[in-house]
Amino acid sequence: MIWPSLIVSILMAAGALGWAYALLGTWIPAVVLACVGLIWILAQWRHMTWFASVGLVAFTLVAGFGVWVGLPAGWMLAGVIGGLLAWDLSEFLNRLRGIGEEDRRAISNPHLARLGIMLLVGLALSSGALMIQVSFTFEWAIFLVLFSVWGISLLVRWYRRRSS
Repeated sequence: MIWPSLIVSILMAAGALGWAYALLGTWIPAVVLACVGLIWILAQWRHMTWFASVGLVAFTLVAGFGVWVGLPAGWMLAGVIGGLLAWDLSEFLNRLRGIGEEDRRAISNPHLARLGIMLLVGLALSSGALMIQVSFTFEWAIFLVLFSVWGISLLVRWYRRRSS
């Protein structure tokens, strides 16, 4: 179940970013992004665990540059979220190596469920933020960062207590 999710998330990230660059009329970055996605899938298949971090950084930088040059923010956001999802699944797959099949199912199903919920919440919040155009000042950015860190730490503590 993790492998199909990993492949779909890598293809989603590379596809969203590549599509946005293709809309701009620049086909070379779109083809390069598709190649990076395929290399990422091959690297995972060959157990090259370090490539997930390289892929995440590459997709994030390409998305940031795309927003900077005026590409649609929705496609850039979908690309980054897909890259982050693929990176998480890649790291989780690396942790599952060496665990028995029964234990793997017991651990992977709750992880995929939590990841799916977080993905839906993240996409809903980011879609709402893209629809609402308000003035975003530096003070609001600091407030949101602090609030996000606090909320994520609460979620992590809650999941750890529930898992124990």
